[in-house]
Amino acid sequence: MAENTDLIVSSPMGDLTVDGDLLRRVFRHVTEGDNLDPMFQQIHDWIQPDADQHLESKQRNFADRSYLMWAHSMMSVLEDHYIVDRVESYSGHGGARSTPVYLHESFGKHDLRVPHRLIMFLRSRDDDSDERIAVSFYPYDKWDVEVRFHYCHQRTDFNRLWTEIEHHFDRHGLLKNARFDGGFNELRITDSDWDTVVIGEGKRNLINRNIVGFLENLDSFQGSSSLRTSRGVLLVGPPGTGKTLTCRVVISQVSCTVIYVTRDHINRIGAIDDIYQMARRLAPTLVVFEDIDTLGGADRLEYDTPSLGEFLNCLSGVETNDGVVTLATTNYPQKLDWALTDRPGRFDMRLDIDYPDQEQRIEILNRYLESLPVPVSKPDEIATKISKRTEGYTGAYLQELVQSSYMSGLERHDYRQEGWKLRWSDFDESLTVVERMRSSTGRVIEQRVAEDLSSDSGYFHG
Repeated sequence: MAENTDLIVSSPMGDLTVDGDLLRRVFRHVTEGDNLDPMFQQIHDWIQPDADQHLESKQRNFADRSYLMWAHSMMSVLEDHYIVDRVESYSGHGGARSTPVYLHESFGKHDLRVPHRLIMFLRSRDDDSDERIAVSFYPYDKWDVEVRFHYCHQRTDFNRLWTEIEHHFDRHGLLKNARFDGGFNELRITDSDWDTVVIGEGKRNLINRNIVGFLENLDSFQGSSSLRTSRGVLLVGPPGTGKTLTCRVVISQVSCTVIYVTRDHINRIGAIDDIYQMARRLAPTLVVFEDIDTLGGADRLEYDTPSLGEFLNCLSGVETNDGVVTLATTNYPQKLDWALTDRPGRFDMRLDIDYPDQEQRIEILNRYLESLPVPVSKPDEIATKISKRTEGYTGAYLQELVQSSYMSGLERHDYRQEGWKLRWSDFDESLTVVERMRSSTGRVIEQRVAEDLSSDSGYFHG
């Protein structure tokens, strides 16, 4: 006599009888893969786990343009260990089959073709191994990509595989020793040297010692509990005095990873932390913050600065910044939070990039005059005359003065490119215009210096 497998279920409507055999068939249908979606069915059939084995999946999520570089490292490691058997795609998780999609982008000299929406079926390059894996790529947006590794854990050591991918990214990836901005775009700047910026030799030496020399000789600071292997330098000065030019020179001189950050790149909580996580990965690294007062470093007593705590923790928190140097600029040091500026280990040295003195103004003017496409009548005499009338002018204003004078002379000679010289009258006219422009802004030198001295005592460390 057959065993009765019916189940009795009590309910408000009375006892209900459920066919036990039918319930078992439904259970097997759910648990044994009879209802697998097309994508997962393909993965299951490819890996073919034994009866006592089961599939596992590990997921990695990416949300910005760094996905390109991560995908490059993933593909490099996968190609070393596996052979691609085939590539397929589905319109979504469990959707119908579709055409595989790749991203075609460039970074530096590299033209990249990386997976975007597809599944790769791979088998081990070792002929004696039965290891097979599948890797699926599913985008929610262009850079918001979910990557899943499907494997049988008895055959695949996923932790070893991912560690190797991370090592490739950190040591041999596209970002290692590259120059890029906070959005992971290549930083395209013309290499510069100290001949392009006029600052005192003492300050130049301090910058070289605390940034360039420090990064080139990190080994000399390691292994001692008395020494830090990170550094912070803050450049302070009015707009146009050469802070950005100084940053450009430093970037040109270091031979390590450079991350250049502006206000546009700090658009969410966690962005600063992400930048420093990347800097630590790719160390030695120079992180450059332009106008740090706009990036979350402002005084908490006067401004709502939700990123300040993040800044403080990244510069000197639980995680060490071994091999990371931070170079920041500001026009308004008096607006920065005290915990940011008066704390060695965050910013160890501050350098004031002042208005150029008369000798420096003559040097700046001579450089601009020498590079003009037309000759200048009595250039030394003109440079001296201008320098005497331009106390408190920044390098940017001096450049504008020279450009305005050239435009005046060009117009006076019907825009001919040769057969004439710039004369003192061209510069004299432009000086009058620039002086009027500066006065109308209300930023004459005496007023600005008085404001700075009253609100910021300043410090200067060597």
